Amino acid sequence: MIEIMFIIKAGVDLDKTIFDCNSPLYNFLNRIKFNKKDKLKYHEVDRDAVCKQSVFNKVFKLLNPNYFFALPEAVETINGLSNIGFEFHLVSDRPYIKPIIALTLASLQSHNIKYAKLIMGCSNKAEYAKEKGLDYFIDNKEEICQLLAQRTGVSVVRVEADVKKANKNVPTAYLELFGFNESHALKLSFAAWSPVLMLPWVLWGLAFGWNLMSPVLCNIFLLTAAMLLYGL
Repeated sequence: MIEIMFIIKAGVDLDKTIFDCNSPLYNFLNRIKFNKKDKLKYHEVDRDAVCKQSVFNKVFKLLNPNYFFALPEAVETINGLSNIGFEFHLVSDRPYIKPIIALTLASLQSHNIKYAKLIMGCSNKAEYAKEKGLDYFIDNKEEICQLLAQRTGVSVVRVEADVKKANKNVPTAYLELFGFNESHALKLSFAAWSPVLMLPWVLWGLAFGWNLMSPVLCNIFLLTAAMLLYGL
């Protein structure tokens, strides 16, 4: 039996999406928009890069007694989906400088997060998603999600993390989908009510005629064909 593996590419932001920190300094840095440019510019980080802990890292730890922690649902979801064929690109506008690179790599390694690529200093996430052919993108900032939904064909999910709930038995984030509702989608239109969905039954009617049993027979045929194709 030949197994066909479909690779699904997903971009994920780092701050307030995978990682969070109960710190005024971290929240302040997260509000700063580094590298906000129309022209695409980014750096791919070597996961095996060795970056020594600098004075910046030591000061950051002192000012952040809780340090970084990863949102449990995020780690579980990313690692689980990675095991079934998802390719995750961790895309961040964090500055591409050695202290930040060291901090980022240490956080990813300590939480055993599976990923394909780590991108830092990304100036335009929408352009990156288009260039790399991403299927999904997850971010916490509404303006970035809206830009991704408007300029790309990716499915966009906004995640709003809540650091106060992280150590309690409650969800730490909520999800908001961009680019789809019952009357509009990024690809084609009418979405769930699209006339295109009627095409299989139209073709069946043209080939075999139409009567009261036609929908039943057509549905049986389509379900059987789908299961056979899935089993190949």
